[in-house]
Amino acid sequence: MGTRWMILPAIAVVAAFPKAPAAAEARPIVIGASMSLSGPYAAGGRYSLEGTQLWADEVNKAGGLLGRPVRLVYYDDKSDANTGVQLYEKLITADKVDLLIGPYSSAVTSAVSTVAEKHHMVMLGPEAADVKIYQRGYKYNFQAQTQAGRYMQGALTLAKAHGYKKLAMLSEDTAFPKAVSSEVAKMAAQYGLDVVFNETYPKGSSDFSALLTKVKQIGPDVVFANSYLPDSQGIIRQCRELGVDAKMFAVAVGAAEPEFGNLGSTAEYIFGATQWGASMPWPGNAAFVKAYRQKFNRAPDYHSAANYAAGQVLEAAVKQVGSLDQDKLAAAISKLELDTVYGHFQVDRTIQVGYDSALLQWQNGKQALVWPDKMAEAKPVLPAPPWSKRQ
Repeated sequence: MGTRWMILPAIAVVAAFPKAPAAAEARPIVIGASMSLSGPYAAGGRYSLEGTQLWADEVNKAGGLLGRPVRLVYYDDKSDANTGVQLYEKLITADKVDLLIGPYSSAVTSAVSTVAEKHHMVMLGPEAADVKIYQRGYKYNFQAQTQAGRYMQGALTLAKAHGYKKLAMLSEDTAFPKAVSSEVAKMAAQYGLDVVFNETYPKGSSDFSALLTKVKQIGPDVVFANSYLPDSQGIIRQCRELGVDAKMFAVAVGAAEPEFGNLGSTAEYIFGATQWGASMPWPGNAAFVKAYRQKFNRAPDYHSAANYAAGQVLEAAVKQVGSLDQDKLAAAISKLELDTVYGHFQVDRTIQVGYDSALLQWQNGKQALVWPDKMAEAKPVLPAPPWSKRQ
């Protein structure tokens, strides 16, 4: 039986999974999470949910955890940090969940991490790259995502290799995009780049013309859009409309999502930081991709893999500890090294040091991994042709 779910604004959504015979009468282990199923992060949030659902489904088919079935309870946080805080309080105090998986985005994760810490509940953050979240001395929150400072490493490497000198950045005024911008600004000089423009815009913006007009006047070699899917699409679309030309355009997140391709020819040549690809040789990755396609009738993206891998980490820790004791689980995760479908999980106390970033480029209407070389599916195409010479 496939997983069934629907989005409800104020009612818990319980994912029902087939019970393994050995665990049929056992009390379920309840996994709690909020997901961005509406609002600006909804596209990525749905992939996140599906990755978690697939993991839980497969755990149950294999007999459950500690001889008990797994049940997923989740809510829609509407891509809003305050809503997320309320929902994690509800998950812990009313739903009495046994384990937590963090939400989508650094902004929401930063807010809800205080709730998990207050209740001494372990929470993995599969969608939070802002390292500041994990530098507050918290004991129960663990980063299960690549650090923000590593997101644009591939784009910076290619820019240096091609001798580009001037970099312009636009970033949403929220935690993750600002963290990426801050780290890139610190690293730019070592890649031979001068940051000639670095400004933020409010969350929910749809008109970037004022900022892009400034960028056009400066004439940078490289443009970075440190933004989620809707913003990155809007920025690149308006670059074309305004004739903002650069030799290289790269996006911190949005271009890694399949829906970025809805831009059609405007998406061509755009680079996107990503943490995962279907062709990456991580243990179990090929089987994960196949199972995901069969279950959801579409290909996974990196959000799917990140959340599936977070489940793998929780599963390994629970099996190692042999219980749901939160202090023991925290101690186990802090020392755990595990090859997941997402890469090698390892934390330094609570900060992720195992996962790294990769770089893709939209070529001929498809995403192709172009960096690092050992995983590349295609050669990067640079420089990007002027907008006026594209069809």
